[in-house]
Amino acid sequence: MASGSSISAGSGAIELAASGNIQLGNLQTNAVGSAVIITSETGAITDAGDSSGPDIRTTAANAVVILNAAGGIGSGNALETDIDILVASNNGSGNISLSDSGSLTVQQVLQEASTGSVTLHALGTMTVAGGSGVSTVTGNASLTASADLILGSGISTTSGAIIFAAHGNVQLNGGSAILSSSGNVLVRADADGNGSATNGTIVMSDTASIDAGAGEIDMLAPADIVLGSVSTASEGRITSTMGSILDGGDTDPELSGGAFALRAANGIG
Repeated sequence: MASGSSISAGSGAIELAASGNIQLGNLQTNAVGSAVIITSETGAITDAGDSSGPDIRTTAANAVVILNAAGGIGSGNALETDIDILVASNNGSGNISLSDSGSLTVQQVLQEASTGSVTLHALGTMTVAGGSGVSTVTGNASLTASADLILGSGISTTSGAIIFAAHGNVQLNGGSAILSSSGNVLVRADADGNGSATNGTIVMSDTASIDAGAGEIDMLAPADIVLGSVSTASEGRITSTMGSILDGGDTDPELSGGAFALRAANGIG
């Protein structure tokens, strides 16, 4: 598709498939269920340009967009979307990069390219839930939101760094996990610096976990930080600039492994 070109399917689903590259102009549909399916067997899914609005827009609640490629998805130039639910996989080379103009639910983003990264941003709230979460091999995984970030499943990488940062609050629900064998992990609330003692929290459920393996962990928020299970064989730094560091429950130790530095304005524990 050329820049400025569009496909509008009304209430019908859109499916694009090719053996090579697929270049997107503007796709629009109000279909429900699997509303957009795009598959490039050996190539990449790329952005043709920004003259016609987002590359993909769905208007029905809970519509799913499924992207499968072998040479990257928005690699080098992030896909712009206005969608509800994302499922994506890339199994050859290149990165996965996507920016959504509203709130986004990420069911699954699987990056199997050995050095490929994942970069996802939402202008609203981003929720990772309902599927297998986000994974990379050695590439970095960066999930950011201009509102809140909610983790209901997992983010994992072998040796890449993980960034989980929101302008608002960060929430890790029960059973959710951020895991890396050796990459550093950053979890940050109030990433834009506009928080307060009551706005910009990091709240982990009792059974939520962060494990950086041999990597370092940084958790930073202006307001309270509530801990589930946080583990590293290296170093960890947990800082609440205007709040407290609190215990989220006793299923597992809050801190385990290496050395931790805790700093809080209103108390620890």
